[in-house]
Amino acid sequence: MSKLPTLTTKTSLLISFYQDLDFLEAVIERVAWVDEILILDGPFEFAIPTFSLFQEEGLHGPARETQECIARLRARYGEKISYCFSVYANEHAKRVKGFDLCKHDLVLLVDADELLDIDLPQLQRFVDSDSGAGYWRCINIALNGFATAKKKHIDANPTGGYPWGGKFFAFKKTHIDAVRHLDYLWLVGVNQGQKDARLIYRTPVGIGYHLTGLRGSKGQVTKFAFYTALSAHSTGRPLNIAKSCQHYLSEGVISKEQVGEIFARSLKPCLGLPAGSALLPPELPVESLNPVFRNIVQEFSRPFVTHFTSRVLPGVPCLMLVERNVTDLCFEVDCPCNYRVTSEILRLGRPVGTELAKWEGDFDTARPRNVEIDLSPVENQEDIGHIVDFTIWLKRDPKQGTVSPRGLPTFFMRATK
Repeated sequence: MSKLPTLTTKTSLLISFYQDLDFLEAVIERVAWVDEILILDGPFEFAIPTFSLFQEEGLHGPARETQECIARLRARYGEKISYCFSVYANEHAKRVKGFDLCKHDLVLLVDADELLDIDLPQLQRFVDSDSGAGYWRCINIALNGFATAKKKHIDANPTGGYPWGGKFFAFKKTHIDAVRHLDYLWLVGVNQGQKDARLIYRTPVGIGYHLTGLRGSKGQVTKFAFYTALSAHSTGRPLNIAKSCQHYLSEGVISKEQVGEIFARSLKPCLGLPAGSALLPPELPVESLNPVFRNIVQEFSRPFVTHFTSRVLPGVPCLMLVERNVTDLCFEVDCPCNYRVTSEILRLGRPVGTELAKWEGDFDTARPRNVEIDLSPVENQEDIGHIVDFTIWLKRDPKQGTVSPRGLPTFFMRATK
């Protein structure tokens, strides 16, 4: 049996998450040598109305799946596992509470979608230093195991190596308090101050993968719902998506699980394609993590399709990944509607959403009808495939009763090579 790593100070691990179980056990396994593992669970108050469109459990107490996961972790790691569920006003409140609850001076923050290879000798040097905040080299992972980065970061790295971001995760409570540690984190919708440059440890303390775009459908829906709720909360604008879902749910046309399945393929970020980011070849620069990483990619990769059948929510896109050698598409819908189709070649090194082709038209009857859509030809080996976005709008207001006899409209897509 290999000897567990040790430091000269006791260490707390804090994981702040919500309904994000895809990788949690693998994440903890990488850092289970710490003295305390605190798992902080629960939604934000403003997001509960949106989350309630997709789920029954986990809104005011731990979901059954989460309880089962925590039970497995406690059986494996014993008393070092602490779990706390609450509803929080916002991310500021949740992060501050978690930091305060950590018992030890050295606090490591790891998200539930981060696989880390921590450099223990370097972490010890950080402990011995006068610094208060340490970071790891973060490689963001998106669609099917490809790395992803902003185009400006790719262009700034002419050697062709992986563009990586420094993600702060190691903090000393004697140097940085619960509120000030927020200034160092990657957060959205949280007021943050300036980092204190004097407290930054300048050498990376580890390297790893941020699996931000490789979740399963349920995890992606939770992420989508959070950012949808955050946008509405920040801007004060009502959620049109929520209103549409509420109508179909109240009419008994669709279940919450089915709504979740539809939204799991409705936006490019839900497919693991962050807006404005480009994909990079799936090299594996973190040798110690590669076996775990390969297994995760195999489990959570999204298929490239040649045919597809699905129900659709009017006004909500349905995205499909289509094989690179497809040249023509045929669509059929079982009710009168207007439609829009957009297509884009997914190419390594090019930001998603930069070159779109678009077709619009209508289906007057439910009778199958071919729509003439010629996809752009694949030009080189860096073309991975096509992203096809199909959206319909019913010709009459759904509140007037215009839904297909079987519930939501169904469409069929067939690709020709």
